[in-house]
Amino acid sequence: MNKKAWLLALGLVLVNVRGMLACTACGCSASGTDFGVLQSWGMHLVGMQYRLDRFDNGTTEAGLRSADFLHTLNVNGIWSPGNRWQVQAQVPIRTQVRLTGDQRETRSGLSDTWLIGRYALWQSDSANTASARASGWVSLGGGIKLPTGSYRAEDDINGLPINSQLGTGSVDFLAELRAQAGLPKIALQAEAAYRYNLANPDSYRFGQQVSGAVDLRWFLPKTERRFGLLGGLYGEHFGRDNRGDYWRANTGGRGLFATAGAFGTLNSWSASLRYRHPISQRYANGLVQAEGPLDVSIIYGF
Repeated sequence: MNKKAWLLALGLVLVNVRGMLACTACGCSASGTDFGVLQSWGMHLVGMQYRLDRFDNGTTEAGLRSADFLHTLNVNGIWSPGNRWQVQAQVPIRTQVRLTGDQRETRSGLSDTWLIGRYALWQSDSANTASARASGWVSLGGGIKLPTGSYRAEDDINGLPINSQLGTGSVDFLAELRAQAGLPKIALQAEAAYRYNLANPDSYRFGQQVSGAVDLRWFLPKTERRFGLLGGLYGEHFGRDNRGDYWRANTGGRGLFATAGAFGTLNSWSASLRYRHPISQRYANGLVQAEGPLDVSIIYGF
């Protein structure tokens, strides 16, 4: 089995909606399980990822411009107990900043931690041989998100919207399906992810989430698969929030993004840089526009 860490800048695009859209400020995007590398089955990985998400909230009733900036540092690890099994954990630390005119509101702290297990349903990987021309795999995963981030009831939000939480306050469940196909100079990965959210003790339930991504990576000539470029598409759909029997207005939405980036490896170290540009979006009935998110990752494999 090929034990080199292949990089792919996938990540989650988190979309904030002024006043309502759930799980955007609390780091629970359905596609948050990849932190910059394609799984190298049989390897252990540790890594860190910094991600910046920006949102234009338009103009308030007082005529002031409003914008959100989400700074997230993700600490990740993958443990591989066997060639077909993986367990990944992520601990996010977040700073959320809302600018309204000259006013600045900030919230910082630990966000929700999650754990996911994967099993390779199919593998065809002979890339460690001189005659290898192609390799690939298909994996299925499932996991859980724990409410380790702070959640405040709506009557104690200090001027920030309900979605501007460090955590959801609820236990939520994750499911994913991934596939990868590789040739000597190119590699293709497809991913689909689903998140099922439960209600928290405040009876607030963030909308269910579905996302998918397709990325193509091209290895630069004469680099022995060390450096390359990537590009692709990412899409997501957020369901509406509810509190008890009442649906929340201006929640949920969908978006389609183009992905571009670069990656590289050096010995046991890997790094990636990715930018996503919005192609089409409609969140909270168009009240908020997501601007291009940017992330950078560094990973060590052993």
